[in-house]
Amino acid sequence: MPVSQTVSQPDDVTDEPLHAEATSNPASESKSAEASPFDVFFDDPLAVAAGDDSSESIETNPDNRTTDIVDTIASTMSDGSVEIPPESTDPSEITDSERAQPVADWRRLASVDVLNEEVKQLRNRLTANLKTVATYNRNLEAIVNDCVVLAGIAAVVAVHPEALSWKDHAAQVRDLAATISSEASGTGREPYSVVQTSFEQIITILNGGSPPNSESIETVPFADVADRSELMKRTKRSFDWLKSEINTKDRFDGNQDEIVREATVLVVFGGLISTDSYDSADEPHYQEFVREFVEANLAINSAVQAGSYEEFTIARDRVQNACAACHGEYAFGDEGL
Repeated sequence: MPVSQTVSQPDDVTDEPLHAEATSNPASESKSAEASPFDVFFDDPLAVAAGDDSSESIETNPDNRTTDIVDTIASTMSDGSVEIPPESTDPSEITDSERAQPVADWRRLASVDVLNEEVKQLRNRLTANLKTVATYNRNLEAIVNDCVVLAGIAAVVAVHPEALSWKDHAAQVRDLAATISSEASGTGREPYSVVQTSFEQIITILNGGSPPNSESIETVPFADVADRSELMKRTKRSFDWLKSEINTKDRFDGNQDEIVREATVLVVFGGLISTDSYDSADEPHYQEFVREFVEANLAINSAVQAGSYEEFTIARDRVQNACAACHGEYAFGDEGL
């Protein structure tokens, strides 16, 4: 079992309850108790303590939500004004030279608070799937994918201009998550022990404890830690949730936090794969596809801010069309929308 170090609570971690998330649904949320150092709590802690591995993941209750990500993004600035999430750019306003440039302007693309919320979800799922050798064996693919996503987000946090309690050690979280994604290549106790050791170190850092003695380079090529084909797998799951679950105005109104988080994760993926460490990133046509994907997901966030289900559906269709057009010309694994 991962062992979390007891430390003082980081400044940017609130006492708000968290939510538990099932492996198969990237948008469901988890529950927690008050005054936790960072936030991982299981729905049935006694079953966890007993080593009950009868299920592959934690059941969810998406309607029991307390963290308001939408309010987090529309944060009050020091001058009393409200900072609205970045709106998507009209494609007709983008010049030819801009089309050929990467889109990784992290301040514009994503709030670190929303990224931190996604890290909590990843942590919860990984904690559940790494309870025992049996849960590890059953969930290898999910563990690898979650750690690739965690490595990519941590890589962004390391260079993001906004502050976060564990930002100074984000590069180590990035490298540890990348280690797990590469080491989780077989079943059994030996690879499980290696993976669990790295995960315990991640938990320690996220809890505000001392990082491992090993040092990490502050910035590395994103492709070295965030495999594009794995990002595409998560993209498909996130989009499938946006399409199948957010299919009425009531569901749109009742799941705005989750919608923002999922769209923001996809925006970050677009920012990552626009950088020159990925194959084809030097091609203007590739950058056009990525830019449209990013702008469409930003438009989803704008639709949430406006409370417009109609604008949301239009933006969601833009995401699907952008992916279809890109995958018609480029092949990045078997995943497509």
